[in-house]
Amino acid sequence: MARGRHRHRKGRTVTRPENERIGPVEARWQTRGAKGDPGSQGERGERGPVRLAPGLSRALVFLFLLPTLIAIAVAAGLVVQARDQQATQARQGRITEQKLCATFGQLAALRPPPGNPAANPSRAYLQAEHATLVRLGTDLGCKGARP
Repeated sequence: MARGRHRHRKGRTVTRPENERIGPVEARWQTRGAKGDPGSQGERGERGPVRLAPGLSRALVFLFLLPTLIAIAVAAGLVVQARDQQATQARQGRITEQKLCATFGQLAALRPPPGNPAANPSRAYLQAEHATLVRLGTDLGCKGARP
């Protein structure tokens, strides 16, 4: 009996005789017949399209997709941060405007002492200052400051 190809199983070598029937699962251990003489080299065929391995193409897609997703996330974060900052600035602006209007309203409520400005030059100064403060409050859009 001639020996066939060797098959390793758990550290020991098992040999099969050539005439032993081999099932479809074990067809890879089937022995070949005798080799013939080498033939002549045929013409080279046309080169087919160059393709990447499926795993490599998936890795490349992932490597291009990952930075894109990170950039989109960063841009979205910056937009949200800018909107929050604008809302905070608008809120602070309203608070400052309310404080200024309250202060100008209080200044406009203070009336200079009555009197003839021609007889007393300090009265003329106080009356001009009061009129300027009332106009400034009105120019700022404060509702409490009226001329």
